[in-house]
Amino acid sequence: MKGIGINKEILDIFNLDLSIKRIKKDISSDFIFAPHYSIIFEKASQELFEQLKTKLLSGNYSARLPISMNVIKPNGFSRKGSILEPIDRLAYQLIVDTISTYAETQIDRTQVFSNVLLENDEDGYMFEKSSESFDNFKNRIQELCICGKYSYVLKADIASYFDKIYQHNIGNLLYSSGADRNAVSFLERFMLMLSENDSHGIIQGVFPSDLLGNFSLCGIDALHSVEGLEFARYVDDMYIFFENLNDARIHKVRLGNWLRIDGLTLNESKTKIFEVNELLNEESELDKLFEEAKKEILERTIEFDVEYGSASILWDLETGFEYDDEYDQEDLKLEATKKLYDSNKEPSSRFKIEKYCLSVFATFNSDYALSSVLKNFADEPSLAQTYFGYLRKMIVNDKVSVIDIEGLLSKPNLIFDYQKKWVYSLILYLNDASPEILNLAIKDLKSNVNNTLRGICAIILGKHGNSAFRRILKTHYQSENSEYVQSAILFAAQYFSTQERDTCYKAWAGHSDINSLIVIALKNK
Repeated sequence: MKGIGINKEILDIFNLDLSIKRIKKDISSDFIFAPHYSIIFEKASQELFEQLKTKLLSGNYSARLPISMNVIKPNGFSRKGSILEPIDRLAYQLIVDTISTYAETQIDRTQVFSNVLLENDEDGYMFEKSSESFDNFKNRIQELCICGKYSYVLKADIASYFDKIYQHNIGNLLYSSGADRNAVSFLERFMLMLSENDSHGIIQGVFPSDLLGNFSLCGIDALHSVEGLEFARYVDDMYIFFENLNDARIHKVRLGNWLRIDGLTLNESKTKIFEVNELLNEESELDKLFEEAKKEILERTIEFDVEYGSASILWDLETGFEYDDEYDQEDLKLEATKKLYDSNKEPSSRFKIEKYCLSVFATFNSDYALSSVLKNFADEPSLAQTYFGYLRKMIVNDKVSVIDIEGLLSKPNLIFDYQKKWVYSLILYLNDASPEILNLAIKDLKSNVNNTLRGICAIILGKHGNSAFRRILKTHYQSENSEYVQSAILFAAQYFSTQERDTCYKAWAGHSDINSLIVIALKNK
């Protein structure tokens, strides 16, 4: 596809500061850990924008294919996880930020609860807190279940939604919303470039796609509203309510036909009709487990209170520490989380429970789950990113050692690149690395594993390796075929001696636009 451009009027309304803030927030949840890309947004964002602006004004801008790897799902299968080149990520965020308010006005917020665009976004979060949005979604479902009007609900899930989204549908809806036609046209051509001219599918896991994926179904929302149907939607999960079973069955077929027009299909294994009471029991499983754990802890606390005759003050018997009601609530949450984490976890709920509990433990700097996470890391590939986040917090608090991470890398059942990438990423937070780890990193750098894993290995060798390892790294740059890995080696050169570092910067900065930006960013540190 030929290069594309954009007119100066749209460039002039871009809000660079806001887009950069949003990208920096968004990076924390990326499927792929790429510190040599992240530093560009931190330390060379203006230079990145100048590169992009020059290409856009000349009509020579062309987006590159996403950098991808297989992300393991809880069912053992995989899906594609991707990030964009920095210049493409910035272009995507800028253009979607420009049309975002138009898209938001088309969404019925009485029925759709996902990815609510913030009106005032000083910190760059883009959307309201997902926990609050999801709570509103669950509350709406509960309201419709208990209102007494409905007996059945169709729980509908769209198969491979982000992979199958019809890009032209997004464009048409945006044109109808009143968004700038030139901006929408650019977005359509941009999406085509990312998908190799396939008009189906958008990259998943970045803020702009979160907005577009949520917006893309507003036409389906409108069809439900025209029919007078009560429903609740969270991204591609839809709950439609009916007075009788026959109506629910008829609509299941009709909804499939509506979606098929846009190239989408229902996930047959996840799309089901429930009685409302049955749905209430299924949807509140995790909430009930947590509330039961909290209730038990609270009852134990109340018994303690009565026994020692204190109505307002609780005491830790071992330390004599006195804490107020606010501290008590936090302590209660932690103790209840521990009980939930230790509960007999069914396979269907284990993934949700572990993600929830580990986030709480990380917030409290609690090492309660540390031994379990180290033991189970290799056996639970779908939780690798969650485990990484928890272990990184434990490293910061000096509760994880080099030996612990070396033990993870030596596990024979650590078989997926997705897992190994997150283990290697932990090493960047350690103060040193053992020769065994460095030898494994050299081996993987020179192998045919995923480029994102090889890039992390290069940075590890630069940060923790001695002069011999760094010499190997410099030599490898010349024979490396992947520009992504080459740029990671350049990033690693910051850890070389001053003379070696400056020589690498001078020799490699001109090899690509990304290299020049990395050097600028490193010099701005």
